Amino acid sequence: MNPKTLLVLLITLPTQAASFNCAKATSPQEKAICATPELSRLDDQLSAAYKSALTQLSPQAQTNLREDQSAWQNWLATICQPSKDLAKCMTTPYRDRTKTLQKSITRKDSTTFYTRTISLAHRDDPMPPEVPSGEYNGIGYITINYPQADNPTPALATWNQAIHTTIQQFTTFNQTSSLTPNDAKGADTDTTATIQNLTPTRIDTSMSLFTMGHGAAHPAEAYAIFHWLLRQNRAMLPTDIFRTNTTWQPALAQHCWQALKKQFPGKDSFLLLKSPSDKSLLDVIRDPDNWQILPSGLKINFPEYSVTPRVAPAAPVLVPWSTLKPYLVPAFDPSS
Repeated sequence: MNPKTLLVLLITLPTQAASFNCAKATSPQEKAICATPELSRLDDQLSAAYKSALTQLSPQAQTNLREDQSAWQNWLATICQPSKDLAKCMTTPYRDRTKTLQKSITRKDSTTFYTRTISLAHRDDPMPPEVPSGEYNGIGYITINYPQADNPTPALATWNQAIHTTIQQFTTFNQTSSLTPNDAKGADTDTTATIQNLTPTRIDTSMSLFTMGHGAAHPAEAYAIFHWLLRQNRAMLPTDIFRTNTTWQPALAQHCWQALKKQFPGKDSFLLLKSPSDKSLLDVIRDPDNWQILPSGLKINFPEYSVTPRVAPAAPVLVPWSTLKPYLVPAFDPSS
């Protein structure tokens, strides 16, 4: 063999990925990593991000992260079955997992937060014959990334459990708060929760979901904000902001109605409402899941299909606190 050719082979042939010895690779996934330079490089990056996150956590949080990483590896082996496209299948999950680990650790005030991950996958039930072949790979999955407080105070320990339960309810549209692999069948679902705001009395966590049912015409998306009162150890209620026996709901609905009419003018607009007293609008404005508490006012988010069809999503409406002042609880402070 030409010496130059031999030198090229020695340089380009991967002999070891960062997280394991390629000479001992046994699983199809490990062999794919060792045989694919790009995937080997991604494995190196993922391993570095994982080790970095571990060094910043308490022993209990380290245990949790190790469990999540092991579950993710099993999940990857389920959704990426041995085939000629195995390396291609593994590439995007590797990049996504690395990004999650790189951003896993955040610090707010004196508290360290880290990302926990739920990874589930299950083979689908047989699909109807009318579903075109090639639209799905026969395996559904769920991934959920959500924050947890490390070394939590008693109040944050209660929130840890609350967000753990709530994010699972959100992912299944309130069908269950304790997911199993069977819940992953029939769709590809990604859910993410992010701490939006932390004050001495409240923690606001945004939750976003994207799911594509196998054989569905289009995906479904959802967004909500989970407001938790740290001193009361419970989710926020409307009465924590608005005084009872006032007309805050009609006032809020009227403001949103006027803003929505400007977004969708004309008799042939996409707006599904006929008046500010429509039940669908009142259901949105009275639900704290649709509220974003800002220093300047209360922002109302409109879920899919609540006031407009999916093709024309409604932009959020900001209602200034000055407009809502007559209806507010005297002790309420949006910054606290």
